[in-house]
Formats: sequence, structure tokens, C-alpha cells
Amino acid sequence: MENGKWKRGINFSQAKYKIINNYSFIPSIRSNFHVSIPREILENFDMNRKDSVVLVEIKDTESKHASMRIKKLHHEGGSFIISFKAEKHFTKPVIRVVKILDEGKALERYYRVKKGSICLKSVIPKETRGGTPIYVIEDGKRLFVGGYYKKDIMVKEEIDLDNDTLSFLGLYFSDGGKTAASFTNSWPIAINTVLDFIEKTFNIDRRVVKSSIYCNPNMKDKKDVLEEFWASETGIENISDKLHFGKNSRSPQGTLELYFCSQIITEILVSILNVINNYSFDRIPMIRGIMSGDGSPLQHTKHSINHHIAFDGKDENLEFLKKSFFGFRTYTLNNRKRFVIKSKWKENRNLIFIDPYRFNPKNRIRFAKNFLLLPKTITSSDKEIHNFKKKQYPLIYKSIKNHYKKLLDLELIQEKYMERIANGFNIC
Repeated sequence: MENGKWKRGINFSQAKYKIINNYSFIPSIRSNFHVSIPREILENFDMNRKDSVVLVEIKDTESKHASMRIKKLHHEGGSFIISFKAEKHFTKPVIRVVKILDEGKALERYYRVKKGSICLKSVIPKETRGGTPIYVIEDGKRLFVGGYYKKDIMVKEEIDLDNDTLSFLGLYFSDGGKTAASFTNSWPIAINTVLDFIEKTFNIDRRVVKSSIYCNPNMKDKKDVLEEFWASETGIENISDKLHFGKNSRSPQGTLELYFCSQIITEILVSILNVINNYSFDRIPMIRGIMSGDGSPLQHTKHSINHHIAFDGKDENLEFLKKSFFGFRTYTLNNRKRFVIKSKWKENRNLIFIDPYRFNPKNRIRFAKNFLLLPKTITSSDKEIHNFKKKQYPLIYKSIKNHYKKLLDLELIQEKYMERIANGFNIC
């Protein structure tokens, strides 16, 4: 290159490119969407000439859009080329080569145990369930994960097994997609817990997460109101233009489904769930997530409350539940479609103080109310229970009242619905 002018590439005679600096260039894109990386740039890296992958940053100088991608580096004639098919919508691209790694290195995984955290590189599988390789390239404390996908992702080097993470894992086990990266729930507190984790771990802004609202057909004229509710409660913006209807949908605010649109996220989350029970951690936050997602408190006798968790009956999910609730008395019902936590009064007394339905306000107050009305609770002189009734329960009741007050203001419910809440849960 002379004085910043175009010159013929030395990789192949048909191409032109413009080198910007030692690592960046303006590419020439072939009709088959192949791009050759100039040898002047490749010479800055120690690379295997046969099997290498490259981490590139691609910027569109016109739209200002940018993405980090992992590409397989192919040898074609005298050139090293990458596919640009997924970026064909870029009108004025600039490519910066960040790192080149042997393919074998990009598929290496190491097992590193650190108390209270999981090294993500140790749980990311080497390939998808369909057999597609998953490459991992480290750049500082960031991991770039991807390969033959339209969307690669940047993830944290490790995740802490703190309350937020464990609550997320419990919720995702219950209501998350195992074949597609998605999450469905009708409560904003659960949706926000999931969005917080996705933003923090995968660097995906909640405003770009795709979502759809599911509701009863009789709410077909409430589209704008439902969107206003969910946008204000969660900060999402990318909502489907159409409502999705289900005759059995009873939630007055509808149900929100999130789509993370990344096969890699699915593989990582499913892998974490598969190995999580081999780690030592406080299981209470995960129990909160599981019970908030698929659990419900049911009056077993006038003296006790059992807790039913709906699940698909698969052996691996049953084992996950058994390990999660180790120390509880449990059994299955209805051809293994219900996992039951059998709880007498003392066990429910312990459960009430760990707040098992924290992310499901309706079941949270239902359990609290039913427990406070058990005969043994009423006659108990337990100071903690007395304080719970006088201090904690009013806050729980106020919280659900405020939720339904928002729905009333948006005309998603009627005044008589508020009356039912007052009559059903106000025991103070």
C-alpha cells in the first residue's frame, strides 16, 4: 500500500483490500461472501497454517454496528479466507483481527474448581448436541464463544454461585427452554432476575432481547396496555408485534416469553444445570427459583401444607430435583409429573423463613396465609412467627396489592378483582 491508496492484494490476484494498520483492513468481499485476510496482517500472528480459528471485530462504518465473531480460517489457493455470509448486510465493513488460535486450542477445556464460583470454560461443551464445534477464545478476562453461528457471544470468565445466580438457575430449570434459549413467566420479578443474569453474564442488553406476550383471547384489545406494563416493569423494548393467545391463560398481565436467540447460550445453560449439583453451594436460593417457577403450596390436611412442583418426568430432571431438595421428604405423583415436598408443620415453619416463593408473589402470599392459619401456628408462642405475622406478612400483602393496583390503573383488572385480593389475603 502506498500513501493509503488501493493496491492489488497479494493473497489472490482478483481481490483488492485496504490495510488500515497492522491488524485492521477494509475487505474485498467475493460473490460467495468469502473475505481474504491480507498476509501482512497474518504475519503478526503465530498461527497454524492448516487448522486455525480467528477472532475478528467487524465494524460497519455506515451503520456504526459492530460485532465480535469467531471464524474458521480456511486455506484457499494462496489465501487464508473467512466466511462473511452472516455479515452480508454490512455495507462498509472494517475488519480488525484480534487473535488467531489453533483449532485444537479453541476446543480445549480445562477444569478449574474455585469455591463459590464456576469457571465457564470448564462447562462450555466442545460441540452442540447436533455435533457443531463450539470454539472458545480468551481475550483478557473475557471469553468469546462461538463458531458456525450467526451470533457469537462474550461471556464472563467465571460466574459466582451467589444468591442471584442460584436463583436464576432455579428459575431457568423450571421455566427456561432446554432446546432453545428462552424463558417464560408471568411475574416481572422473575423476568427481571433472568434479564439481570443474561445482561451480566452474556453482555446482552435487555433492550434487544426479543419477547412475546401470551394472554387469554379476551384480552386481544389490550395489546398496547400489556406492552406498556411489561416495558415499564422490566425495561424490555423488543416486543413482538402480535399477541399470542392461549385459552388457559389466566394471568391478568399475561405471560412474557423471552428469546435469547443464541444456541450457544442454550448449550452453556443446559451444561451448567447438568454439572451444578456436583458443586458445593447454598441450595436455598436455587430452591427459591425452582419453587417460584413450577411450585405451588397445596393444603394437604388442616394441619399441614405440601408443595407440588410440576416437571416433565424425565429421569435427569427428577435427579436434579432430588439433589436440590436433599434433606426434604419427597415423592412423585401422577406418573412422575409432580414432585412433592411433604411438609409437616415444623418443616413449613422452616420453609416460611427462607421465602420459597419469592419470585411468584401470588404463591408467596398464598403459602404465608395458609401457614399462618394452620391451627398449630395460631396457638404457637414462637416469637419469630409472631414477628413474621406482624411485620413481614403486611409487607408481602402490600406488595401484591401494589401489583394489582398497577393493573387496575391500566384497566387490566376490575375493582372487584381488588376486592377478592383484599378478602382472600388480608388476615391482619
